[in-house]
Amino acid sequence: MEMLQRKMNSGSRSVAHRRGQALVEFAIISFVLSAIVAGLLGIMVLALGSFQNNIAAEGAGRILDQHEELTEANFLTHFGLDPLEFSIEDATAEQVYRFLNEFGVDSYNLPAVDGEGDPVLDEEGEQTYDTFPLPLYDETLLILSAADYFHYVDSDNAHELPAINRLLLPSYIYDPDVASPADEDDQGAYRYPGAVVTNGSGDSTVLIPLLDDDRDGNTISGLARTFNIDPTDIDPENENDYAFPVSVNWVAPVTVVKCDECGDVDNGVAFKLVIFYPSQPASMISLEVVRDAEGRIESQTPVEADDEALETQQSGLATLPTGYEPLTVASDVTLEENSAFGASASRGKYGLGESYAFLMKVRPYRRVFETASVFRLQQDRLIAKYSFDSSAASKELDDGVEEPFRVLAPEIERGFDPSADESPNAVLRLVNPSDEDSEQLELIVPESARGLWRITVAAEFELTGGASTWVPGHEFELKLDHEGADHTVDAHSQLDEDNDPIQLCGETVLFAEDGDTIQVRVHTAHPDPSNAAYQVQLTGDRERNWVTYEFLGDR
Repeated sequence: MEMLQRKMNSGSRSVAHRRGQALVEFAIISFVLSAIVAGLLGIMVLALGSFQNNIAAEGAGRILDQHEELTEANFLTHFGLDPLEFSIEDATAEQVYRFLNEFGVDSYNLPAVDGEGDPVLDEEGEQTYDTFPLPLYDETLLILSAADYFHYVDSDNAHELPAINRLLLPSYIYDPDVASPADEDDQGAYRYPGAVVTNGSGDSTVLIPLLDDDRDGNTISGLARTFNIDPTDIDPENENDYAFPVSVNWVAPVTVVKCDECGDVDNGVAFKLVIFYPSQPASMISLEVVRDAEGRIESQTPVEADDEALETQQSGLATLPTGYEPLTVASDVTLEENSAFGASASRGKYGLGESYAFLMKVRPYRRVFETASVFRLQQDRLIAKYSFDSSAASKELDDGVEEPFRVLAPEIERGFDPSADESPNAVLRLVNPSDEDSEQLELIVPESARGLWRITVAAEFELTGGASTWVPGHEFELKLDHEGADHTVDAHSQLDEDNDPIQLCGETVLFAEDGDTIQVRVHTAHPDPSNAAYQVQLTGDRERNWVTYEFLGDR
């Protein structure tokens, strides 16, 4: 009996031991599974962020490339630039960024209301509507109140948001620390990930900090770590010409970069639209890794969430892109920690977030994705290019007599379409001579085309009639006759006794009213009119004898 009791006691202890062992094993397995799930979730967040960023950049590129409003005429008109002194090839990244933010390419209507919110009616009692211009991008809409955010995500209202902003909307986060743009007393807003700053107009927007990295004992600046921006291409004296908005440790969510290496300049001046997206999974933490000379890991330490310490370590964070200021010096925007919320993967002064681990606040793991698309700011196409026919090329010019150009047909890919080419909404207008046998190459300004016109003329002269060399002192002039007023396009006075063809080419810009007539004329005179063997004619080379008319817009 005693032996049986001892066996029963031993069995009880064994069962209890196995039960405790199972609990320990389950706890270990649960911890491992939780770590695996957290890691997988973090990787999924990173993958989805990269995928969404690629979609946004590709969509933006499709919208911008060869957009009908991204033209030289609109660019010159918007900035009030003189077309004689400014070429679209000189456009800077800052100008293009501003153009995307400021120039209205579309509009939408909303019911008009008065100051008390009551509808505004017309004389017949019908609802009136206010028209709001819509640019391609608006950086001030990177921060939205909760009401505006849910308004825009409704597909019925998406047309009220600029096209590029619509592509960024799926990447917005909720930030409990940011004051609502609609009401500063209302804490919390939806915004694009990054740091909340103010732009040159004092409006709140978002920039993205790029942290330095230490590699092999060398510090690599945040900007140098990007794939689409080369800091060595930035001119210190004109730092916004190449890329904007950027600085050594900052980029904007949508950044414009001039792309001289993209080639194909005949189709327009190329720029890259680079979209940056900082992805910070809350289930992963950032580690400071120390490696030996052979690259082996010596230690890994969690990065503490401390903005003040970060500013000391990375001094470049104090230098924001031109025109932007941090919230610490902005008087009308606040960013205060909302005690109703705990840690957030994107909160804080620099939007670097915080998590709790190892009994302290740590930084979430962070990866800044970037994707670029190339678009072109179109140079205004030549409205018409005319060449001389054989009869005009062989006809001798009488000395001292104005000789109008004789033309055959424009070199264009399609015929003249009055409904399209003379439309008041058309930026480029094709102008044909009245008929093939016209004695005058002229433009009659069509209706609704009042404004600036640029006329470019090229003509090449050669000797004929047995003359062997040019006579020194021979004068050549290309002129425009605009309603009786002469405008000299180019002039040449021969100095040497050679026989090379003489090429004249020039342009002028003038203001024309509807119905004005602009004629192109050639003047030639030489010192010895009695010399019958000394005669001049146009070469007729299509590439060296032509006229273009370009409508630059109403100024």
